[in-house]
Amino acid sequence: MPMNEGGVMDEDEYYSNLRRFEDTIYDLKYLNRLNFPDFKELLFNDSVGDYAEEKWRLFNNDKLLFMWSCDDSKIEILYDYIESCKYKR
Repeated sequence: MPMNEGGVMDEDEYYSNLRRFEDTIYDLKYLNRLNFPDFKELLFNDSVGDYAEEKWRLFNNDKLLFMWSCDDSKIEILYDYIESCKYKR
């Protein structure tokens, strides 16, 4: 069982954290709904030149690496986008 800073992690806490992690990974599927025009409008509406296209290529090739390249404001936009997708019917 993994340990936290205070000692051994409680089993319930461990599985609660694991479920939250699995839910987060599952929620990332909503990013696959984005096409380039929506992606550009959502995240890079004011970009100039090929910047949005380069980010789009990175997004398509490696979403995790793309997210690592984002600042907090872009991560917040992505979070809001995912949340809006989850509750659309």
